[in-house]
Amino acid sequence: MVKRVRPVLMTAADGRQREQSPLPGTHVVADGGYPLRWIAHHEVFTFWKHEVQPHLYDETRPYLADYPNEYFYWPSEWRSHSGETIILLERAH
Repeated sequence: MVKRVRPVLMTAADGRQREQSPLPGTHVVADGGYPLRWIAHHEVFTFWKHEVQPHLYDETRPYLADYPNEYFYWPSEWRSHSGETIILLERAH
């Protein structure tokens, strides 16, 4: 069983520093119509820096057109039954 802990909003007020490095935990991408994409631990930093960071949802940029290639990631934090932190990155396009 997995339980949602909280949405993780990145805003100019609180998120700029956190955007520079991945949030701690196992990362998985949910993109409607496709299987979940689990990011290998050794690839998380590169994936975050080159793929997630430019597309990370920020409430000051609410439109798809505000992001490169018109998609963004909406992150949320989840907790597995064993206590593992999972960062779900829901891709909106």
